[in-house]
Amino acid sequence: MTPPAKIGAYSVDCEIGRGGMGVVYKATDSRLNRLVAIKGLPEHYANSPQLMARFEREAKTLAALNHPNVAGIHGIEEHEGSKYLVLEYIDGETLADRIAHGPLGVHETLDICSQIAAGLEAAHDAGFIHRDLKPANTKINSSGAVKVLDFGLVRIDPAVQHSSSTTEEPTLALSDTGTKSGTILGTVRYMSPEQARGEPADCRADLWAFGIVMYECLTGVNPFARESPAESLAAILGEEPDLTALPEMTPSEVVALVGRCLRKDVRRRQRSAGDCQLILEDARESTSYGGPAAAPVSSVADRRFRISDELCRTLDRSGFDALLPGWEMRFADNNRDSDVLIVWIPSIGGDHTTSAWRELITLSPYRMVIVCPVGMEPEVTNRPVVSMENQFALIRSLTASLQESLRPRKTVLSGFSCGSIMALQCAAGDGTDNPVDGVLAIDPDMQESDCFITRLFAGLDSSSSANVMKGLHTISGSCSTMHEWLVLHQHMIECVEKVKDDFSPLVRQGKDLSVPYDGVHTGKDSPFVGFLREAIEHVPTVRCLFHDSAENRRIIGEIRMMHLDNQCLGSKFTDESLSFIPVSDHIGMMTTERLLEYLDLIADAV
Repeated sequence: MTPPAKIGAYSVDCEIGRGGMGVVYKATDSRLNRLVAIKGLPEHYANSPQLMARFEREAKTLAALNHPNVAGIHGIEEHEGSKYLVLEYIDGETLADRIAHGPLGVHETLDICSQIAAGLEAAHDAGFIHRDLKPANTKINSSGAVKVLDFGLVRIDPAVQHSSSTTEEPTLALSDTGTKSGTILGTVRYMSPEQARGEPADCRADLWAFGIVMYECLTGVNPFARESPAESLAAILGEEPDLTALPEMTPSEVVALVGRCLRKDVRRRQRSAGDCQLILEDARESTSYGGPAAAPVSSVADRRFRISDELCRTLDRSGFDALLPGWEMRFADNNRDSDVLIVWIPSIGGDHTTSAWRELITLSPYRMVIVCPVGMEPEVTNRPVVSMENQFALIRSLTASLQESLRPRKTVLSGFSCGSIMALQCAAGDGTDNPVDGVLAIDPDMQESDCFITRLFAGLDSSSSANVMKGLHTISGSCSTMHEWLVLHQHMIECVEKVKDDFSPLVRQGKDLSVPYDGVHTGKDSPFVGFLREAIEHVPTVRCLFHDSAENRRIIGEIRMMHLDNQCLGSKFTDESLSFIPVSDHIGMMTTERLLEYLDLIADAV
């Protein structure tokens, strides 16, 4: 079947899946400039009233389920007599793809499965039963959000199955009469005993499949998978799962939950997906497998955000790099269960693996991600060279994606030194949007001398290692204490080891950040004034914290006087926006203990 070039207002890009219920295309919405997934029936099923009824049912099901863990629907289109569902496009891997590489860690399993449970609870509360829950029907997007797919589907007999996966077992639909007695619906290895017997199924059939999904995440195998569908059905009906195969680190309450979900007697099975979610979330917060209770640490995961063609079209071409389309922006995520999201932007040369920030994100009590600016990735050979304006646009897009998937109550952008300047500029957006609730700028640059490291990177001559060494030697003369010297040298060593011979992204970032400060020695001329004014104009809560030195007092005093004279910081400025911390030097501001205190300040303020 050749895909149509267009379906309504959607330009079809390619086929991305094919199964018993239909074919799925990746397409572009020309009106809203976004990717969508379009699902339609294969030609030889188009005249089936039963399948068309199921097709309509799926549309109604998805339209009723507005939940972040359920793939949504955008509408229905008709093309040449055939109907198509226009669905949310999930750019990511299926849970089956991830399990194919081996068992997941305990914390990752708890994170993923608690999101699946949340989606199931929404469906069950709306009166819908999935009937075909499995890893292949669960997708994980680039920011770690889990989406449950294919609600309300009826699959076709294995003889006409055209699955795009060679490892996926066929689903069975041995009757077209829904879930009444005599019907078998679902993928064999995930069927509940009552489904296998053709008996009526309720939401507890989904919880059986959910138990198998949890088991498979933790062990890498399905407890009832056998060589043939008939043998799998026999195992489901007559054998018990081996719970001793679960990892030793699995919390006891999770082991018990898997056992309850896989009880063959439906009357004694786990009764609600909402209870499953609570148990998994409590286990995730528990320290029974993560260390002593006195250490509030979290499991930090490295994640990726794919830069789509659509996003690239919005970027400034003067600061663009041809490597950007399809590039994956990296970030670290502490997976903390909190309704406050902190997006941390590292200072120049830093990334999501920088030691100082890694300790901060691990101990943060808030959901926190550390962004790796494009071109700053470790273990990469060919690096995109991107302007700061485009970096800001990419960070804003990542933040918006995280907000959509995590649904935090409040979102804060933050950073240290030039990272805080980047946070202020990101928060201001393009002058029209208001993407975040707060900004925390920690010791932001105000004059030329504050940009020493930034200017050093901007001036690096990478034509020879001798030139690079000469530039790095100048650090020593700028340090006033041994501690400052050690911290700066550690940072420089991490940067040099990371970029090796390709300093071009560092040089571009250094120039874009330092040039506005050239020759600036007073508060009157500081570009910081404009950055702060724009952020205050577009963000409800802005806090700038400075170490308490005579020079900082002078600069801030000049800025305050200017504001009294001409309202240079705008009508929304308040005295709380500029504060001093009783720390005498710049490096002293960045201890993990103090940074955690600063995060508490902004979390309380927003």
